[in-house]
Amino acid sequence: MVDIMGIFSRLKRNTGEKAFKKAIVFFNQGNYGKSKEIFLQILDMGYYDVECNDYLSEIYFNLGDLDTALIYLDNSLELVPDNIDSIINKGTILYKLEKYEESLEYFNKALSMDDTNDYARVGKLSVLIEQEKYDEAKNFYKFNCKNTKIGKNQLLKLNNQYQIRHCQLIHCLV
Repeated sequence: MVDIMGIFSRLKRNTGEKAFKKAIVFFNQGNYGKSKEIFLQILDMGYYDVECNDYLSEIYFNLGDLDTALIYLDNSLELVPDNIDSIINKGTILYKLEKYEESLEYFNKALSMDDTNDYARVGKLSVLIEQEKYDEAKNFYKFNCKNTKIGKNQLLKLNNQYQIRHCQLIHCLV
Protein backbone atom coordinates (compact mmCIF):
# COMPACT_ATOMS: atom_id res chain seq x y z
CA MET A 1 0.00 0.00 0.00
CA VAL A 2 1.24 3.51 -0.81
CA ASP A 3 1.91 5.81 2.13
CA ILE A 4 -0.01 8.85 0.88
CA MET A 5 0.60 10.86 4.05
CA GLY A 6 4.35 10.18 3.87
CA ILE A 7 4.47 11.29 0.24
CA PHE A 8 2.45 14.42 1.07
CA SER A 9 4.73 15.20 4.03
CA ARG A 10 7.92 14.87 1.90
CA LEU A 11 6.38 16.99 -0.86
CA LYS A 12 5.39 19.65 1.64
CA ARG A 13 8.90 19.62 3.21
CA ASN A 14 10.58 19.93 -0.21
CA THR A 15 8.27 22.81 -1.09
CA GLY A 16 9.15 24.47 2.22
CA GLU A 17 12.89 24.09 1.59
CA LYS A 18 12.63 25.59 -1.89
CA ALA A 19 10.48 28.45 -0.62
CA PHE A 20 12.93 29.11 2.23
CA LYS A 21 15.84 29.39 -0.21
CA LYS A 22 13.81 31.69 -2.45
CA ALA A 23 12.85 33.89 0.52
CA ILE A 24 16.54 34.25 1.44
CA VAL A 25 17.37 35.30 -2.13
CA PHE A 26 14.69 38.01 -1.97
CA PHE A 27 15.92 39.05 1.48
CA ASN A 28 19.52 39.37 0.27
CA GLN A 29 18.31 41.46 -2.68
CA GLY A 30 16.53 43.81 -0.28
CA ASN A 31 13.10 42.76 -1.55
CA TYR A 32 11.68 42.61 1.96
CA GLY A 33 8.04 42.57 0.90
CA LYS A 34 8.33 39.41 -1.17
CA SER A 35 10.71 37.81 1.33
CA LYS A 36 8.31 38.56 4.20
CA GLU A 37 5.39 37.07 2.29
CA ILE A 38 7.26 33.80 1.67
CA PHE A 39 8.60 33.53 5.24
CA LEU A 40 5.07 33.98 6.59
CA GLN A 41 3.80 31.20 4.30
CA ILE A 42 6.61 28.90 5.45
CA LEU A 43 5.72 29.61 9.09
CA ASP A 44 2.11 28.71 8.29
CA MET A 45 3.38 25.40 6.88
CA GLY A 46 5.17 24.74 10.19
CA TYR A 47 8.74 24.72 8.90
CA TYR A 48 11.87 26.68 9.84
CA ASP A 49 10.19 28.33 12.80
CA VAL A 50 13.35 29.79 14.35
CA GLU A 51 14.93 30.84 11.08
CA CYS A 52 11.73 32.39 9.71
CA ASN A 53 11.14 34.32 12.92
CA ASP A 54 14.75 35.56 12.84
CA TYR A 55 14.44 36.73 9.24
CA LEU A 56 11.04 38.30 9.84
CA SER A 57 12.46 40.15 12.82
CA GLU A 58 15.30 41.47 10.70
CA ILE A 59 12.94 42.41 7.86
CA TYR A 60 10.71 44.44 10.17
CA PHE A 61 13.81 45.95 11.82
CA ASN A 62 15.11 47.04 8.40
CA LEU A 63 11.68 48.46 7.55
CA GLY A 64 11.69 50.46 10.79
CA ASP A 65 8.83 48.55 12.43
CA LEU A 66 10.65 47.78 15.67
CA ASP A 67 7.60 46.64 17.63
CA THR A 68 6.78 43.94 15.07
CA ALA A 69 10.47 43.02 14.82
CA LEU A 70 10.41 42.46 18.58
CA ILE A 71 7.40 40.14 18.31
CA TYR A 72 9.17 37.85 15.85
CA LEU A 73 12.39 37.99 17.85
CA ASP A 74 10.48 36.99 20.98
CA ASN A 75 8.99 34.05 19.04
CA SER A 76 12.49 32.96 18.10
CA LEU A 77 13.78 33.35 21.67
CA GLU A 78 10.86 31.32 22.96
CA LEU A 79 12.01 28.44 20.75
CA VAL A 80 15.76 28.87 21.40
CA PRO A 81 16.23 30.99 24.55
CA ASP A 82 20.04 30.79 24.60
CA ASN A 83 20.68 32.02 21.06
CA ILE A 84 23.23 34.75 21.72
CA ASP A 85 22.61 36.48 18.38
CA SER A 86 18.90 36.76 19.13
CA ILE A 87 19.65 38.01 22.64
CA ILE A 88 21.94 40.72 21.25
CA ASN A 89 19.38 41.60 18.57
CA LYS A 90 16.73 42.01 21.26
CA GLY A 91 19.07 44.27 23.22
CA THR A 92 19.62 46.30 20.06
CA ILE A 93 15.91 46.67 19.30
CA LEU A 94 15.17 47.66 22.89
CA TYR A 95 18.03 50.17 22.65
CA LYS A 96 16.50 51.70 19.53
CA LEU A 97 13.13 51.82 21.29
CA GLU A 98 14.92 53.73 24.09
CA LYS A 99 14.12 51.01 26.62
CA TYR A 100 17.60 51.22 28.05
CA GLU A 101 17.17 49.23 31.27
CA GLU A 102 15.68 46.25 29.39
CA SER A 103 18.28 46.61 26.68
CA LEU A 104 21.08 46.51 29.25
CA GLU A 105 19.64 43.30 30.71
CA TYR A 106 19.93 41.57 27.32
CA PHE A 107 23.44 42.83 26.64
CA ASN A 108 24.48 41.68 30.12
CA LYS A 109 22.89 38.29 29.49
CA ALA A 110 24.82 37.98 26.23
CA LEU A 111 28.04 38.97 28.00
CA SER A 112 27.41 36.35 30.68
CA MET A 113 27.29 33.79 27.87
CA ASP A 114 30.30 35.17 25.98
CA ASP A 115 32.22 38.03 27.57
CA THR A 116 34.29 38.44 24.41
CA ASN A 117 31.35 39.28 22.14
CA ASP A 118 32.09 42.67 20.62
CA TYR A 119 28.46 43.39 19.70
CA ALA A 120 27.33 42.79 23.27
CA ARG A 121 30.19 44.94 24.60
CA VAL A 122 29.41 47.85 22.30
CA GLY A 123 25.69 47.44 22.99
CA LYS A 124 26.28 47.66 26.73
CA LEU A 125 28.61 50.60 26.26
CA SER A 126 25.96 52.32 24.13
CA VAL A 127 23.30 51.87 26.80
CA LEU A 128 25.57 53.18 29.55
CA ILE A 129 26.31 56.26 27.47
CA GLU A 130 22.63 56.86 26.71
CA GLN A 131 21.90 56.59 30.45
CA GLU A 132 24.68 59.14 30.99
CA LYS A 133 26.55 56.68 33.21
CA TYR A 134 29.83 57.96 31.87
CA ASP A 135 32.07 56.74 34.70
CA GLU A 136 30.59 53.25 34.46
CA ALA A 137 31.00 53.35 30.65
CA LYS A 138 34.64 54.39 30.96
CA ASN A 139 35.32 51.66 33.55
CA PHE A 140 33.54 49.05 31.45
CA TYR A 141 35.58 50.07 28.42
CA LYS A 142 38.83 50.15 30.41
CA PHE A 143 38.39 46.69 31.92
CA ASN A 144 36.46 44.91 29.18
CA CYS A 145 37.34 46.47 25.87
CA LYS A 146 40.57 48.44 25.87
CA ASN A 147 42.96 45.47 25.85
CA THR A 148 40.93 43.39 23.43
CA LYS A 149 40.43 43.48 19.70
CA ILE A 150 38.01 46.37 20.19
CA GLY A 151 40.46 49.02 19.19
CA LYS A 152 39.49 52.45 17.94
CA ASN A 153 38.70 51.30 14.38
CA GLN A 154 36.62 48.32 15.52
CA LEU A 155 34.75 50.43 18.06
CA LEU A 156 33.95 53.07 15.46
CA LYS A 157 32.79 50.39 13.00
CA LEU A 158 30.47 48.86 15.60
CA ASN A 159 29.44 52.35 16.67
CA ASN A 160 28.15 52.98 13.15
CA GLN A 161 26.02 49.84 13.37
CA TYR A 162 24.46 50.89 16.67
CA GLN A 163 24.20 54.54 15.62
CA ILE A 164 25.16 55.76 19.04
CA ARG A 165 24.00 59.30 19.54
CA HIS A 166 26.87 60.17 21.87
CA CYS A 167 29.56 59.39 19.33
CA GLN A 168 31.97 62.00 20.71
CA LEU A 169 32.19 60.17 24.05
CA ILE A 170 33.16 56.97 22.25
CA HIS A 171 36.09 58.89 20.78
CA CYS A 172 37.07 59.97 24.29
CA LEU A 173 36.95 56.39 25.57
CA VAL A 174 39.46 55.15 23.02
